[in-house]
Amino acid sequence: MPPPPVPSEVGALRRAAQRFVRRLATKADLGSVARIEAEVRAADAGPVFQCEAALMAAWPAAAGRAPQREMIWATGGAPNEAGLRLQAFDDAGRPLLRLSYGQTESEAAR
Repeated sequence: MPPPPVPSEVGALRRAAQRFVRRLATKADLGSVARIEAEVRAADAGPVFQCEAALMAAWPAAAGRAPQREMIWATGGAPNEAGLRLQAFDDAGRPLLRLSYGQTESEAAR
């Protein structure tokens, strides 16, 4: 059984999800988002589930259906790699927004 979530970690995931959805809304119509991919770097799976819950809580009801979610649990990597990478894609698979959170926040959008 995974250890209970650390409150600061849950709060950070929630804030990252909220920022991602807000930024996505400024770059694209939320109705055009078909899929969100989240890569979570963590020692246990708990943050993966917390991230998915945070994304769904941040998704505005007015935007209609929530997009499909693909959650990826990444356990390896360099210590300075981002702890969370979020990407949104349209129906054709084109990237709408990519954000990474961790040591530094970075953004790429098409």
